Amino acid sequence: MKKTFTLAALLLLCAGAMAQTVTLTFVGKDYNGYDKKLDSVVVSNRTKHWQETLYWPDTVLTIRNGVGIEGFVGGKDFVFSQNYPNPFDGTTFVNLQVAEPGDVTVQMTDITGRIVETRFIAALQPGVHQLRVSLSAAGVYFLTARQAGRSISMKMVCHRGRGADAVTYSGMVDNASQLKNAPKSIITHPFNYGDQMTYKGYATFDGEAVGSYLVVQSQDSSETISLRFSEVQDGVNCPEIPILRDVEGNVYQTVRIGKQCWMRSNLRTKHFADGTDIPSGGSSVSGSGTPVTSSTSPYYYEYEGWLMWWTQRGLLYNWTALMHGGTPSDANPSGVQGVCPNGWHVPSEAEWNQLIDYVKSRPKYRCGGNENNIAKALATGPFDADWNPSTSVCAVGNNTADNNATGFSVFPTGGYFDSGFCNLGYRAYIWSSSGANSYGSFFYMEYDIPDAYNYAGAGHADACAVRCLRDYYDYDPVGLHNSCPGTPTVTDYDGNVYPTVQIGQQCWMRHNLRTTHYADGTSISAGSNSTHSTTTPYYYDYSTSSIPWQTRGYLYNWTAAMQGANSSNANPSGVQGICPSGWHIPSETEWDQLENYVGSQSQYYWDNNSTYIARALASPSFWEYSSVPYSIGSSPDANNATGFSAIPAGRHLYGGNYYSGSIAVFWSATAVGTNNHAETRSLSSDSASMSSAVSTMDFGFSVRCVKD
Repeated sequence: MKKTFTLAALLLLCAGAMAQTVTLTFVGKDYNGYDKKLDSVVVSNRTKHWQETLYWPDTVLTIRNGVGIEGFVGGKDFVFSQNYPNPFDGTTFVNLQVAEPGDVTVQMTDITGRIVETRFIAALQPGVHQLRVSLSAAGVYFLTARQAGRSISMKMVCHRGRGADAVTYSGMVDNASQLKNAPKSIITHPFNYGDQMTYKGYATFDGEAVGSYLVVQSQDSSETISLRFSEVQDGVNCPEIPILRDVEGNVYQTVRIGKQCWMRSNLRTKHFADGTDIPSGGSSVSGSGTPVTSSTSPYYYEYEGWLMWWTQRGLLYNWTALMHGGTPSDANPSGVQGVCPNGWHVPSEAEWNQLIDYVKSRPKYRCGGNENNIAKALATGPFDADWNPSTSVCAVGNNTADNNATGFSVFPTGGYFDSGFCNLGYRAYIWSSSGANSYGSFFYMEYDIPDAYNYAGAGHADACAVRCLRDYYDYDPVGLHNSCPGTPTVTDYDGNVYPTVQIGQQCWMRHNLRTTHYADGTSISAGSNSTHSTTTPYYYDYSTSSIPWQTRGYLYNWTAAMQGANSSNANPSGVQGICPSGWHIPSETEWDQLENYVGSQSQYYWDNNSTYIARALASPSFWEYSSVPYSIGSSPDANNATGFSAIPAGRHLYGGNYYSGSIAVFWSATAVGTNNHAETRSLSSDSASMSSAVSTMDFGFSVRCVKD
């Protein structure tokens, strides 16, 4: 049975003379939606400007409407502290403060009024006394203390019973030390119904403390609050993409390592994604003839009759087959599909380095504590592949039972070089898209060494294994934001997949458009820094941006966005334009609807200012830092409460002038006047609000589509 880890905060709110209890239960969730133990939760009241931290296993807050948090229940001289922990499993502790000496009777009853236990404590002296409460069954219980005609009661919640029912007197507690070590529940803060609260959890992933996405909301009722993390354990299938198929139907498991989604095994297709055959250059079978080699024609090569299953080792490909006409690239992502399936690409040397650097950064992957000794964590184990044995400590071939902590599963497939097939069982050569002249670089591991690295030196006629990397990987946790009912994703003509997000009554794309074709298949021309037009459609790719194009999308002039449609300020606009079928370009009125809805929800705006909504619309990543209070760049962890996930893709002005990282600008379907201008919406890293402006139609801005 899966165990749920929670932190519970009990808030006692009083309305007039009637006390009302609000219980908040915090639950940690990882990317896949699995329960995650919370180490702590930071609770902030943005209305009253205070903050406290709750620590595992439990912290209790008692808040009285208009008064604040109080640690003791009762009058001035005869009071209980709220029991700790609460809720609890079997045993909990409670402090009783008395001002006058005398006998005290403590009675415990269940929710039906049945007396569970009674304890008489004689001659208590003034001060704070500790009681130990044990229960044999789960349930809601009430603890009552009586002294000299005075009576106080408190409620306790037992999740699981253990042992016998008992109330035991533990002794007198030093008041100063009690206050010093008490939970945060004794600290007084103001609180009123409807105060805007924020909750952020912290949990340990791979030995490091990681923060959850921030939850912002008005608080006036009980609920369970899920604090979600973007982290997921390495070695598992990529969320939402557990497998992929190539054009032949071969199935590959995927593996998530850091923020990359890889194929878990080597490519083994004999066709490009467009269905074109890849000729065989030969095999390792004796008598099959001399393999064909070429630096200009594509070929694959195959080991046969070896112990390692071909579904694991895959095929070997020369450089021409690898690239399939693509240009060498060291970008991240490379942008080279090459021999990979649609939606995947050949990793560049920069992307291989991202993998290597990530694995080095995790102590659990370092053999012997040396950050360079990571090869074992990447290599297959004894039941998957035959690495040649090695006596070198921390080498891949030494004690292979300790291999593959990452799940990456590197196979010792060797390669095909001038001398023919070689190094089977001894080495792994896996291509990258990076290279120059007649050589390409590859990822390299060897049975007798402990590290992994990139190596430049394979000729274009040589053949190595291939691993493909996912083009775009959505790190926004599943379930953190509401996908549109019945339409969790939408796909454009190019095959790009976009998640959706429901905000109020509107269904939006959650990412910027990145198509190079209209829905009818008509292509859109690529523009340059000097290309501007109010009549010819262009898209623009800021190729030197540090934000991958799969994340930032493309920029489009208004002509490209509209595809010849007339201006519209209707709701809905009725302008499909560049959007996929069933979707349309939002009008200025539709942007107003989004802005007005977000500004009407107190959980989305800051500092009690309904125009301070930019954070709620902006992605937590890629924005430049800003010191402006409540701006997008001032505290990225507080961003994206709506799930709109605006990326600072910049803008294409005259001569380029992109400003990627500091601004996001979106087209509307609404033209202004007759001089080639249209309405836009924008977000800036140093602003707390969303802005509207009129811009010339030959500029390049981002596009978001709305469902019809």
